[in-house]
Amino acid sequence: MRFVLIDLDDMLIQRGNLSARGYDAIKRLHDGVIPVLPVTTALPGWTDQMAHRWPVDGVIAEMCSTAYSP
Repeated sequence: MRFVLIDLDDMLIQRGNLSARGYDAIKRLHDGVIPVLPVTTALPGWTDQMAHRWPVDGVIAEMCSTAYSP
């Protein structure tokens, strides 16, 4: 597997919250040396924070066609 794209909106994020279980799943993938790239409709400010604070290799923001990497 070369990388994993994760749909955050209404998949891992429910009612605006990422559960500890969801975060742990992302971390396990990332720690397993599989690049993880969440895809979200969140605004650029939020995706920038995700890219720098979450155990991911970047974030794809659909609404503004941007990508962020830590």
